[in-house]
Amino acid sequence: MLNAITKKPLLLAALMCASFPFRVSAQLYALKDAPPQNPSHLKTILFERVDSTMTIAQEEHAHLLSPMAFEAGLRKYREAARRFDRGDNLAAINADLHAAILGFQHASKTALLAKVALASAWQARAEAQSAEAQSYATSTWLKAEEALARAARTLEDGDLNHARKKAPAVEKHYRQAEREARQRHSQSAEANGHSALIQKQRPDLAALRHSAQDTNERIGALQRKMATLEEALANVNPTPATNSHTSTEPRTSSLETRESFEYSRRTVTQQEGTTAKQEGDLVLRLYGLKFSARDGRFSVQPAALFNEVREKIASFPANTITITAHGCASSSFEARNRSRERTEAVKQYLREKWGLYGYTIIALGCSEGSTSPAHEAGDGQSEQEHIDIVLQFKR
Repeated sequence: MLNAITKKPLLLAALMCASFPFRVSAQLYALKDAPPQNPSHLKTILFERVDSTMTIAQEEHAHLLSPMAFEAGLRKYREAARRFDRGDNLAAINADLHAAILGFQHASKTALLAKVALASAWQARAEAQSAEAQSYATSTWLKAEEALARAARTLEDGDLNHARKKAPAVEKHYRQAEREARQRHSQSAEANGHSALIQKQRPDLAALRHSAQDTNERIGALQRKMATLEEALANVNPTPATNSHTSTEPRTSSLETRESFEYSRRTVTQQEGTTAKQEGDLVLRLYGLKFSARDGRFSVQPAALFNEVREKIASFPANTITITAHGCASSSFEARNRSRERTEAVKQYLREKWGLYGYTIIALGCSEGSTSPAHEAGDGQSEQEHIDIVLQFKR
């Protein structure tokens, strides 16, 4: 029958006016002068009011706070839709639509009452929802939803006092869900932040490793160069230094060397440094050098310490001076780099302040044989002064 009347708009309007127990939309009257209608368009017109009523009920959360009334309206709505699709009698469709509207309206009113009667529980639900409890505390959230539904059904049955008594238990479930959600959300954010930090620092770490490898290669090249120089010096006659000695001055005798060494041991204190002989070389290990963390400059306490060093160079003629930092081989890359800068500072001091241009001066930085770790203090100084400067004079 419905298929037949879709081609006769005037007949459709008349039938609806006669059968609808509620006011017919003005749009239906317009059908009398309209061309034949598409069934989907007719369904839109027929279901317009019930769709609007259902939307209002959903906005009031009637499906949660008045589940029985909302479900009754929804059943009638679906039945009306099935009747329309089968082409049933308009009177039957109209009856189902009317029942659906009444169900949704009743559900909306009951939902408003529930929001007042269960106000504390409803507020707790809103706060748990804002904490994303559905995702981060799913199990506890579902328990809270079930407790709310039970309280709402009690209210629908007309027992307002009993429904109010259930509100604290419902609120407790939602508060627990909120706490769990916020805790897990915080843990997730912390884990994501840590992962992001690692990703951000990964290029920096790669650059540091590359820089450290490059520095180690440079140190190795310098050490090989020094070994080559030592081998070359061993195969030629040593030439006197041009700074403090002339070609006519005789080489220091073995007796004079021993006397100079013994004098060095007496004049340099244990706090300032130590003096030792190593394979025919005179090694001055200095502890009194104090370096600035800002510009790499150093000072000597007492100042007489470097004067003693200058006398040793003069009394122990050499062709090569090697400056090495000890106590930093197992330290960080930054500490090793700082040791290299310090040995360079001593090298520049020897050249510029003392004018030792006739010597080959090599600043090696951190010695590969040094295994005692340096512990840096806040001012850039070694906490126990493990960073030592070694001056090695080749005969």
